Amino acid sequence: MGEEDFYQATPTPESGRSETKPNNVVLPITIAVVGLGLIAFAAWPFFRSRK
Repeated sequence: MGEEDFYQATPTPESGRSETKPNNVVLPITIAVVGLGLIAFAAWPFFRSRK
């Protein structure tokens, strides 16, 4: 049902899907990966100094 409504709402479903869907999925993952990477990079000296 939701996909049918989405197809009707967008004049070009394929280009609309290829642009919006990856952004909705990739953007949060990218932010999470970059955030975790920064946290790990910042915390790495503390972990090494403890050992």
